[in-house]
Amino acid sequence: MNVPELITLQLVDPTSNNLGGIIVGLTVSTGQRNPRRVYFPKTGSNGSSVLHRDDFLGQFSDSTDADIMGSWGGIEDASSMVQVALYDPAPARESLAAALAWPLLPHEQEKWGSREAEYAYRISCRNEEFTADPLVADLHTTTHIELHVRTMGVVGQLAVAPDANRALLCLELYTIRRAVRAGEPQER
Repeated sequence: MNVPELITLQLVDPTSNNLGGIIVGLTVSTGQRNPRRVYFPKTGSNGSSVLHRDDFLGQFSDSTDADIMGSWGGIEDASSMVQVALYDPAPARESLAAALAWPLLPHEQEKWGSREAEYAYRISCRNEEFTADPLVADLHTTTHIELHVRTMGVVGQLAVAPDANRALLCLELYTIRRAVRAGEPQER
């Protein structure tokens, strides 16, 4: 793949006034085993971010170095078709020890003073407030990516996408029906 000098990102959500602090990732395949992950810097409040070629290549190289399964294939083997999706901070939040176990990789050392600083940056993103359907972009035909995101609704302590409200209602009704069948009293 011939990586462009700049790849621009614009998040779109007509219901949100602040699309800042969101991390979007690209999944890049070399056609050999595991794909590589490359991330845009956090978005500004207007939902935009820019990924520079040097950062893309550095992250690609670090992702290859970190692959303990021994993937092969360099950037020249990579497909220009990339998947674009929101970064998921949940696994890093759930396992602090695992997230901090790796030393900084060569490109990361240029950007971060410590693994703790890199980790703090990742988990401070606002990604859990939004949802988006992944899309595929061809970096040979476009250097501008537009990703439509939706603000999550909140139900108690559980954040859910607006589409999931119906599923939660069905789950609640199912739970009530089971309790009624079992003869358990219901709160009103």
